[in-house]
Amino acid sequence: LSREPIQLRVVNEDDCADVFQWRNHEETRKYFFDTSLVTWENHCKWFSEKLSDENCIFLVGLVEDNPIGTLRYELKDNCATVSVYLLPDMHGYGYGAELLRQGSSWLLLHKPEIKNLKAEVLTANISSIRTFYNAGFSDFAMTFNKDLDK
Repeated sequence: LSREPIQLRVVNEDDCADVFQWRNHEETRKYFFDTSLVTWENHCKWFSEKLSDENCIFLVGLVEDNPIGTLRYELKDNCATVSVYLLPDMHGYGYGAELLRQGSSWLLLHKPEIKNLKAEVLTANISSIRTFYNAGFSDFAMTFNKDLDK
């Protein structure tokens, strides 16, 4: 794919199967908080709920009409928590930060009441952390976990 600008469009029902495949791809899942495979039935239920949730904005990033990744914003008051991932074969091209920047611009235009963006990233996901920095995010808090079984 060329370095054409990223376009955004709202996810629709026709995207359900693609999002299912992208989400369950091993390369995508390895940096999720929940790395397990999602069943088709659970995905369809979740996908339908997200499409009908007025506090959720779900976008697909496109370059020359080809999908490169997804952005999902969960809105609460004047804050949006972003979840983002690139399609497995789109890593390493610099699309992540640009996708986040385009998403921020989309929110400014369509949801001007949103004043703050948040994201949670696993500390092992150095690439994603770098992507968020490159998109203008700064670190604000850390979450610590301790597994009592170990």
